[in-house]
Amino acid sequence: MKDLRNFIKDGKDWFDKYIDRLHNYADKLQESEEWLEITLKSIGDGVIATNNKGIIKFMNVIAEELTGWSEDEAKGKPLNLIFKIINLDTREPMENPVSKVLRKGKVVRLANDTILISRNGKEIPIDDSGAPIIDEDGNVNGVVLIFRDIRELKQSQNHLQNKVQELDKILRGVTDTIARFDKNLRHLYINPIVEKELGISRDNFIGKTNRELGMPEEVVKGWEEALRSVFESGEEIRYEVSYPSADGGTDYYENKIIPEFNQQNEVESIITMTRNITRRKRAEIKLIEAYNRSNFYKDLLAHDMANVLNNVKVSFNLMKNWAGKSTDSDKYERVSNIIQDQLERGASLISNVRRVSEIETEKITLVEKIDIEPILEDAIKYINSRFENKQISVSKDFSDTNLKAQGGELLRHAFENILLNGVFHNQNEQIKLWIKASIINKNGRSYVRLDFEDNGIGIIDERKNIIFERRDEQGKSTGGMGIGLSLVKKIIDEYDGEIQVKDRVENNPSEGSNFIILLPKE
Repeated sequence: MKDLRNFIKDGKDWFDKYIDRLHNYADKLQESEEWLEITLKSIGDGVIATNNKGIIKFMNVIAEELTGWSEDEAKGKPLNLIFKIINLDTREPMENPVSKVLRKGKVVRLANDTILISRNGKEIPIDDSGAPIIDEDGNVNGVVLIFRDIRELKQSQNHLQNKVQELDKILRGVTDTIARFDKNLRHLYINPIVEKELGISRDNFIGKTNRELGMPEEVVKGWEEALRSVFESGEEIRYEVSYPSADGGTDYYENKIIPEFNQQNEVESIITMTRNITRRKRAEIKLIEAYNRSNFYKDLLAHDMANVLNNVKVSFNLMKNWAGKSTDSDKYERVSNIIQDQLERGASLISNVRRVSEIETEKITLVEKIDIEPILEDAIKYINSRFENKQISVSKDFSDTNLKAQGGELLRHAFENILLNGVFHNQNEQIKLWIKASIINKNGRSYVRLDFEDNGIGIIDERKNIIFERRDEQGKSTGGMGIGLSLVKKIIDEYDGEIQVKDRVENNPSEGSNFIILLPKE
C-alpha cells in the first residue's frame, strides 16, 4: 500500500508540473500572439491575412483606414469584397493578389498604377505585395497582404515629372548643346539641339561614347582629355576650341565642363555645355584686324609721309637760300625734280593705302579672264612717264602670245608697284628692268609666269621670306617698299596666284632681284 501511495503521489507531482509547464507555454504563446498583433497593428503599412480560401482572418488599423472596413466587419469575408483594386489606365479590375499567391506559391507584387477602391468609393494609389503562409509541412495555409498608400509618392513623382518636362522645354529652346557623361565617358543625356546639329537620335546617343558614335578623332581626343581631367580634378573648366567649317573657314566653340558629386564627394558624372561662338569670334578677329590696320596706316602715314614732306621741305629750303642769287638753272631743275618725285611718291603711297583698304574690306572687282600683255604695257608706260628725268630701260620678252589668265583691274597696280620697287631701290645711274612672260604647268595646272627683274640693290636672303608682309609685322618702313609689296601680295592672292622673290643672279643679291608671279590661266 505504501508503494501505491508513493506512486500516486509521484504521479500527481509530475502531472502538476506538466500542467504548470502547459500554463507557462500558454502564457508565452498568448504573450507572443499579443506582441505579434500589436506589431502588425502598429506597422505603417496595411496588413491583411487570409486563409488558403482567401477569407480574411486579420486586418491592422492601416488596412482598416485604407479599405474603409473595420477588422470586425471584414473578418470572415472574402478578400475581393474588401480589397477591390483596378488599373489606373484601363480602369479594369485587377486579379486578386491572394489568388495569385496561392496559385504561384511565392511572393508576388502588384503591377504599377494599381488603384484601391475604398468602401466609400475613394480611389487610392497603392503599392503592395503578397506572401504565402507556409506550415511545417510546406503547405500554404494562407496569405499575408501588405500594401501602402503612395499618394504622396505619386504627387512627388508627378511634380518631378512636371519639372522634368518644364526643364526639357527650356532645354529645347536653348541653342547651347548640353550633355551628361558617366565615368566611362558614355552619354547619359543630351538636349534636343545635339540631335538637330549632329543628325543622331537621342536613343543612339545614350550609353555610347563619342568614339563609338564615330565622331572625328580630333574631336574625340579633345573631349576625352577634357572629361578625364575634370573627373580626376573635380574642378570645373572652360576653354575654347576651333574646327574647320563646311564653308572652308573656321568655327569656334566655348566648352564648359561641370563635375557632379555624389554623397561621398566623388565625381559621379559630368555636365558639358557647348556654345557656338563663331560669330562673336569672327567679329573679334575683324576688330583686331581693323585695329591693326588703323595702327598700320597711322604708322605708315606718320613715317613714310614724314619722309616725303621732309625731302620736299629740304628742297624748298635750298631754293629759298638760292633766291636772289645767281644759281645754275640745272640746280633748280634737279631740286624741282626731287620735289616732283617726292610728291608723286606721296600720291602713290596714299593710292596704295586706299587700294589695300579696298581689298581688305572686300571691295575689289570680280575675277575674270583677261589679257596680261596690255596691262604690262600700261604699267611700263606709267614708269617711263613718271621718271622722265631718270635713265630707265625696260626690256620685254613675251615669247608666248596667249597671255590670258585669271585677273582683274587691280593687276596693273601690282605690276606698277613691282616696277616702282625696282626704281626706288636702285642706286645705278642706268636703271635696268626686264619683264619676261611665259606659260608653265605646275601641279597639273597651267599658269602665266611673269618675271620682273631689276639691277637694284637686291634683297638679302633673311628678308626674302618677310618682304611681302605688312609693315606692322616687319617693323619700321623701308622707304615705302613695305606697303607696295604688301599690296602686290594681296592682289595676287585675290586672283588665286602666287608670288616669290629670288636673286636676279643666283646667290648674289647685290646684282638685283627677280619677282616671279604665277597667274592661273583657268
